[in-house]
Amino acid sequence: LGHAIPISGESFPITAFGVDRFYNKISTDTPNPGVLMNADAALFVHYNPSAGFTLNQGSTTISIAVFRSSATAKVYLNQTSVGSYAYSPTTSTVFAVNPGVATRLQLLVQGETTSPGSPTGKTGTPATPFTAGQTYTATVSATDPLYNLVTSAPQKVRLTVNDPYATQTNLTQDLFNGSTVFTLQFLTASASGWKVHVSTAFNTFLSDDESVLLPVIANTPTRVMVTVPGSHPAHT
Repeated sequence: LGHAIPISGESFPITAFGVDRFYNKISTDTPNPGVLMNADAALFVHYNPSAGFTLNQGSTTISIAVFRSSATAKVYLNQTSVGSYAYSPTTSTVFAVNPGVATRLQLLVQGETTSPGSPTGKTGTPATPFTAGQTYTATVSATDPLYNLVTSAPQKVRLTVNDPYATQTNLTQDLFNGSTVFTLQFLTASASGWKVHVSTAFNTFLSDDESVLLPVIANTPTRVMVTVPGSHPAHT
């Protein structure tokens, strides 16, 4: 690469060469052969000016940015138009892409899965409707702006829910290797749903995250409740 280890989302140069079997550069190939660069789709690679280009006098340099951090990134080249010579497909050496600085918290409610480098940082949807009284998981992680996990972020995070009768709220836990898993439990049925909110409790500020509305249904019927004047139902 001829470049220090890049950070996720950072542009860096990659040069493609047309060579013989002894890796001597071929600068006399005419017309200029076309090539296409690609990579694993899970890396969310962006190419500038384009993934398709020509080898001019035997080489061309383009810029790429890899949005997902990886210790085993690589790119592939295939010839798309032939000049005087035909070149076999090739694969780059493996290179690393490091996560950036932690700037945000990411909340994943049970049913969601992290997808670093993607526009939303996750796939899937919460496994709703949840059932009142049942327990579920909420994973909180410190990430860079592109949702790559930052394992070195020493944070204490706070989780709250807006279910007025929930006891599993206003909880604080330390991140371990950048993540922690909270136990969620809602007690009040709600067709519109409740939200989960996470924020940093101490140390460096990271931006908050919040769930979508999470519908909750009633648990299995087990009792008859009686109210008298001056009382109102409470959820326990």
